[in-house]
Amino acid sequence: MPIASSDIWKLKTIIASTISSAINEPVFSNNVTVDSLDEVNTGYSVIGKFETMKSFGQNKKGKYEAALTQDGKIISLKIGDKLVKRE
Repeated sequence: MPIASSDIWKLKTIIASTISSAINEPVFSNNVTVDSLDEVNTGYSVIGKFETMKSFGQNKKGKYEAALTQDGKIISLKIGDKLVKRE
């Protein structure tokens, strides 16, 4: 089933917020890419990149992998090689 662009924005917002909480730095949805999005039995598997937004200093860039339920709840989040959230 195709996923609407508005759903992509919702996913990016949820992912950005969760990454931001995990690394304690601001990440905004427009700095999150969705490079791969697969529909799985429980929801979605998403792979992409993100960049922090700092007022001063160097922005950080990274890669993430997330598993989400169909209603947008993050089941697991991996940033780089580190698992930062698992339910």
